[in-house]
Amino acid sequence: MLASSTGVPYKLPLERNEAGNFEKFLPGLKGMGEILKENGYQNYFMCGSEAVFGGRKIFFEQHGNYHIYDYNTAKEDGIIPEDYYVFWGMEDERLYQYAKQELTDIAQRDEPFDFSMLTVDTHRPDGYRCSLCPDEYPSDYENVLACASRQAAQFIDWVKRQDWYENTTVIVTGDHLNMKVDFWDDIGDYERTIYNCFLNLPDELVPVQHTNRQFSVLDMFPTILAAGGAEIEGDRLGLGTNLFSDRETLPEQMGFENFNLELKLYSNYYYMKFVVADRD
Repeated sequence: MLASSTGVPYKLPLERNEAGNFEKFLPGLKGMGEILKENGYQNYFMCGSEAVFGGRKIFFEQHGNYHIYDYNTAKEDGIIPEDYYVFWGMEDERLYQYAKQELTDIAQRDEPFDFSMLTVDTHRPDGYRCSLCPDEYPSDYENVLACASRQAAQFIDWVKRQDWYENTTVIVTGDHLNMKVDFWDDIGDYERTIYNCFLNLPDELVPVQHTNRQFSVLDMFPTILAAGGAEIEGDRLGLGTNLFSDRETLPEQMGFENFNLELKLYSNYYYMKFVVADRD
């Protein structure tokens, strides 16, 4: 989420998901949230787990003043009972219910908005099979994947029926590859990638090449802004390239092997400019 929102990789000097230990989350970095806020947008982030996990809450609050909806606010707002807890907090069935409720309210405020939501039912270790998942396939996880796809499609169909959809771009993408690695052992030579789909783009926005691009999650930052109608000088923000343009991405220029190697190297610029900058 950091990479797709700012165009820089996650290189915090911490172990795994300990970013919430920072009082300030990359204070020297400016990302999508700040840009949208400066242009009159209200920002919202919703997830079915606790937003504090992995530093998500402080990141979104400090980089765009996002309004946060999570497992805890769902209890406060009556979406789930006070003692309710499944999987990571609450399942996607209830998350979508929550999102519809809040989006209906947000859309009535007559101001531009960015609403980001993070689903969870397909997450490791084995996904969560909810009450909507029929027994169609041999394994529970296959049923979870199919059910998650149906729920996402039904939610998008609901969005398309709303009055505000005409002026709203919808983007569906993953925050990382599926982590249930053993499930894909028999997939063959197919190279797994992060799914992405852009719906209801501005009429004038036509991708130069809409398939077979070599890109990374970093490129989502300028691409998402472009999908919302922003003009990006040079078609690059951070290390990301606007995929609607004809400019080569860094993976296309360098090759993925060299690109990944460079990202793994220590960056004093990153540490001084982003991690400790403006800490006081």
